[in-house]
Amino acid sequence: MVNTMLACFVFMNSVFFTAIEPNIELKSELSKVEENVDFKVFIPENYNQWKLIIKSLAFDKKNPDSVLITFEDKETKGKYIFECIQTKSNGDHPENGSIVNVNHNKARFTPWAASRNNQKPVGGILTWNQNGTNIEMKSSYLTKEEMIQIAKKMK
Repeated sequence: MVNTMLACFVFMNSVFFTAIEPNIELKSELSKVEENVDFKVFIPENYNQWKLIIKSLAFDKKNPDSVLITFEDKETKGKYIFECIQTKSNGDHPENGSIVNVNHNKARFTPWAASRNNQKPVGGILTWNQNGTNIEMKSSYLTKEEMIQIAKKMK
C-alpha cells in the first residue's frame, strides 16, 4: 500500500487538491504555493514523518496572504499534531510570552492556559519572524521543548 499525503490549496472560492506521493518532492509543491504569495514558506526538514495539509488563504483570491500548514499523524487518521500559519512579515516582532531562540531569531512562546477540563495543558503558541515570514506554530500535543526543536528545523 502506498502512503499518500494530501495537499489542499484554497484560494477564496476555489479549492485545488494535489496528492503528494512519497517519491514526489514536496519542495516542488511548496514552490507552487510560493508563486502565489510574496513570502517564503517554511517546513521542518523532517517533514516526512507527518501528513501535511497545505492551505493558501486569501481575502482576495488573486493574492493569498497566508498559508496554513497542518501536520497530522500518519498512523492515526485525523490526529492533529501541530499547525503553522505563515504570513509576510510586517517587521513587527512578537511581544507576548517568554523569549526563546529559533534559528537566531527572537521568538515568543505562550503556553495554553489551564482550564477546569484541562488542569495541565500541553503546548501553546510559538511565534517568530524568519527571513521575512511571520510563523505562528500552535499545538496542544507537543511540549514547548518539542515545538522549539521543530521550529529550529524550519527551512
